[in-house]
Amino acid sequence: MSIPRFALLIVAFAVGGCFTASFPLTVSTNKPLAPKPPGCEFLVVGSMPQGNFEEVATVRSTGKGCSDPQEFRMAVREDVCRVGGDVVVTEANGYGNFVRGIVLKKVAQ
Repeated sequence: MSIPRFALLIVAFAVGGCFTASFPLTVSTNKPLAPKPPGCEFLVVGSMPQGNFEEVATVRSTGKGCSDPQEFRMAVREDVCRVGGDVVVTEANGYGNFVRGIVLKKVAQ
């Protein structure tokens, strides 16, 4: 009976994901923020994009982070949309897990 339990542990560790991470958001601007609709679309990238953007918030993991970009997107989506974010620039730890994100808003030129 211990084999199935052991197999479940292996699967849980192999899948990784965001099961133990939450990403509280900290607003980093005093400007009024225009929210986007719930479930909005935004980019998740690994380096600062070119163009005119300003930082509006950061998200920081309270757990081990998140190894899958889509799971990271789902974990931060509600907050990113709430502050009107267009891009989240990710930062990964030494294990390759996303542990922090900088939320950017596109600004007019």
